[in-house]
Amino acid sequence: DLMSTRTLRPSVTHAPKHLALVPNPDADATDATDAAARRLKRLAAAGATAKARGAPAKPPFPSAAKPGPTVAAGDLGAQLPSEAPPERPTLKYERRWATWRKEAVGVVAVIWADMRIEMDDLRLAPLMREMKELLCEQLGEEAVVSIVDEHFLQLHRLFVCLLASAEDCQRIWDSWRPRKLLSGAATATWRDTIDAGSSRLVPRLKSCWNPMRLDMDGMSLEIPSKWATKEVNKAAKCMPGSHWHEFARIFGEVLEVDLVASHSGITQLVVRFADSSGAYAAYKKLSGRCLYKSHKDLSLIRVVYGSYANLLGKALRGVTTPWSCQAKDLTEPGGPGGPGAPGGDGPGPVFELFPLRPGERAKLGEVLRIVPWGPSIITVGKNRKCDLYVTDEMAGVSNSHAELQLMQSRAAGIRLFISDSSKNGTWVNEHRLPKGAMRELKDGDQLRLADVPRFALRKFESLQQCQRAPIPVDGPEFKVPPCPYFIKKVKSTSKQSKQSKQSKQSKQS
Repeated sequence: DLMSTRTLRPSVTHAPKHLALVPNPDADATDATDAAARRLKRLAAAGATAKARGAPAKPPFPSAAKPGPTVAAGDLGAQLPSEAPPERPTLKYERRWATWRKEAVGVVAVIWADMRIEMDDLRLAPLMREMKELLCEQLGEEAVVSIVDEHFLQLHRLFVCLLASAEDCQRIWDSWRPRKLLSGAATATWRDTIDAGSSRLVPRLKSCWNPMRLDMDGMSLEIPSKWATKEVNKAAKCMPGSHWHEFARIFGEVLEVDLVASHSGITQLVVRFADSSGAYAAYKKLSGRCLYKSHKDLSLIRVVYGSYANLLGKALRGVTTPWSCQAKDLTEPGGPGGPGAPGGDGPGPVFELFPLRPGERAKLGEVLRIVPWGPSIITVGKNRKCDLYVTDEMAGVSNSHAELQLMQSRAAGIRLFISDSSKNGTWVNEHRLPKGAMRELKDGDQLRLADVPRFALRKFESLQQCQRAPIPVDGPEFKVPPCPYFIKKVKSTSKQSKQSKQSKQSKQS
């Protein structure tokens, strides 16, 4: 299996007897440590004396001593605290093929042919078949990996993924400028070539990274379901040491790795990195390339970067449309009094809980405002009687999922707490709440209810201040297509800026 979901079994690496500093359970730990230190000091002194007499110093420990059992590579057992953490794997390239361990999914740097298509009708299927046949005749029968038509309606271009050398592509380039296809009904022009193995690609990718300046800690990568374990029915956690967990560590330190079964034989690999540098490293090392299990089993890389909570929720639910919710108006005066309720539209604090979606502002009916003169206990769930209820029946939210509670103390004033009572869990800032435990919510915290991401919390001094503040919009996800054609826009823009700068300098001179 490429992913291990078995239960962790502790595996202890025993040190040699002459290195063992573990004290006897019946003796005092300090005495045992002091005794070991004195022994080390005596051995060092003996070595120094032998050196002064001209005799070769004996090693402090016998070199022939047999070490104890060690943890095998890939074992999921625990390591001793004194051992260094395992090094992160790295991609090692041999020509265009990169590996990081034996019998693992690797990365291959392919070449992309940017073809502009001119045709009267949209007979793409026969056109793509003919293009593939002609290119395979020129470059080899396995040269064409795939032809991507995702952007044809907007750009009138097809992107051909080639497993060939740059020299061979250059050799046949003139024969495609232009080339008549479909008995003259269509014309294909090889506009440009993007070589994923070129050293010039990464600098151009850097200038295109994260244009919205989003705080991204997650990555969602499509992989063929046949490359995942058969145990993935809907979702499974990848344990440390398993194939896909180690694959994610190529790009940075990871906190969570999930495999989520999708549709049409596709599984989503959702990774939560320790910080945004992991997503950035993955972007540089994966863009424009392909994954491979063997030299005849390749898969295009389709990846989305963004918030781990959003990416995981989207993968779990298998939908692209935004989820919806409804919130009751709890700000009306004269309602059930909470702690310190003034009985009207008085001062705060006022807490506001609203859905945070990529590129879409929450509607007023989805915003829950919690005030001191409203109810002190607020329910959240799928039941319509809840103060905030999720209307999507496909969501994994329980009928009574969580409770929000206002509490007051003389020292801290009015505070808001949350407790979980669900089956599928509640997360605060991506940390799961223990069932039944209460946690204080603070300004800026984000909630996730099972597979429904995500709600954001704001705190205001008064209701009037809360009503005036615009509801924030979460930035869109950063989706990277299989062919990084977008780098050409940066290239043309840089050329234009360079030409304008030169013209200004000539005018000044």
